[in-house]
Amino acid sequence: METSNGVDKYDYAKELKEFIDTKAGVQGLVDSGVAKIPRIFIKPEEDQSSLQTTFTTHLQVPIIDLNGIESGQRIQIVNNIRQAAQTWGCFLVINNGFPVSLQETILDSARQLHEQPQEVKAPWYSLDAQRMVRFHSNGYFIASTSAQWRDILTFFHVEELQKEQIPQVCR
Repeated sequence: METSNGVDKYDYAKELKEFIDTKAGVQGLVDSGVAKIPRIFIKPEEDQSSLQTTFTTHLQVPIIDLNGIESGQRIQIVNNIRQAAQTWGCFLVINNGFPVSLQETILDSARQLHEQPQEVKAPWYSLDAQRMVRFHSNGYFIASTSAQWRDILTFFHVEELQKEQIPQVCR
């Protein structure tokens, strides 16, 4: 859209709604052959200066080793998790007791989910936080920030889910 003085006027809300209405997510954009990243995913120039230090500084995500959680190290491990969550917001867990084969199966299921045709994923696509299973591209949208270039499958109250409430490839 162009204003009377020839300057490009960007309608974030309109472009975002159009993206959400496709129910195709980021993978749908990629599959459609998009040649240019849509503007909703690009940080405004005034916000990009804060990115410079992120790309030039080497960062190490905290690693939480669960080995010993049952033998007296529980308090220390919980404190390490708390510290990592408060300072980083994320951490890598090792020695979690999950067999590598199970981890590989989960990753393979996630890959299969994202590679499905848009019409198979569309029924799962929702921004409704009340849904126990939902596929979405962003958890929230704020007009003053850029959208996030990601697709997510979220499960809530897993212990209450019935088999048919879960996408076929993830069962």
